[in-house]
Amino acid sequence: CYLKTGEFAQAIDEASAAIKLDEKNSKAWYRRGVARAAFGLLDEARSDLAAAARIDPKNVEIRNELKKCKEKLEEVRKKEKSTFGAIFAKAALYDEKAGVRNLDRCPRVFMNIRVGDKPAKRLVIALYQDTVPRTVENFKSLCVGDKKGKEGNVLSFKQNTFHRIIKGFMAQGGDIDGKGGESIYGPSFEDEAFIDKHLHRGQLSMANAGPNTNSSQFFITFGPTPHLDGKHVVFGEVVEGLELLDDMEEVPTDASDKPEQQQHLQQNLQQQQHLQQQQHLQQQQHLQQQQQLLQQQQQHLQQQQHLQQQISVRLLFGFVSGTAAVPEGPPGAP
Repeated sequence: CYLKTGEFAQAIDEASAAIKLDEKNSKAWYRRGVARAAFGLLDEARSDLAAAARIDPKNVEIRNELKKCKEKLEEVRKKEKSTFGAIFAKAALYDEKAGVRNLDRCPRVFMNIRVGDKPAKRLVIALYQDTVPRTVENFKSLCVGDKKGKEGNVLSFKQNTFHRIIKGFMAQGGDIDGKGGESIYGPSFEDEAFIDKHLHRGQLSMANAGPNTNSSQFFITFGPTPHLDGKHVVFGEVVEGLELLDDMEEVPTDASDKPEQQQHLQQNLQQQQHLQQQQHLQQQQHLQQQQQLLQQQQQHLQQQQHLQQQISVRLLFGFVSGTAAVPEGPPGAP
């Protein structure tokens, strides 16, 4: 059993496959819930364990595990909210000023995010490629959807949702497969660096289930979160569209911080748009070159026609002057 050996990613995969075959398999729901809890995916774990309890309400082991999960989730939520309540009092935690970064030189992506039934709005994000290039590459690739996972599925944020929002703290998304997500490097990858700090509203950082467990999940901060420094890798910040965070922050949530209105990631990657613009520009340039070539051919044809007309006129003039007015030879000519 993967649970006993601590291979939780495999346990999740195996249980998910079993659930697809039989949605009333309480053991599969239970095992996936336990594995997700071990990964720190407490919201998802509680949902799985609750499903198992509905199928097999008399199972004491399932009920006990569900109770433990709820207690742990409540503890984490209280800790995060209480910590944020003292955020501004903890400004002294930052004993060093962050180095000045030229955001204009950072690669950028955009996300069109739809909150509920409202029209989609755009976030433009500058990525810290200078400090965490590997993390940035993972995020960029997930935006454009140009890589596949171990099961052949496309790894992409498109139509994904922010599944957890805590007002005054952060919005979390990126669970692209419903099992905790997957990186382009495999199920997870290591913490690259903790150079950048959680200094202000609108920063992007990797969500994880502990050290070196980064996958596709990330969060956007609603304010400074110094208690996350050294635990989560900061890799970018919002440079346009910060007002969209106001809309996201006000979305009603349930007891587990799950939004009652979904926030969909509809479209991605400014690089992809830039590539399309370049392709369009190249097509226009090619068309202009063809038009210029055609104009040159037309001009050449006109020049040839004009030259032929001149030759005809000269021939005609030579004939007339040769018959009607033959000039006399120069003085002294024989």
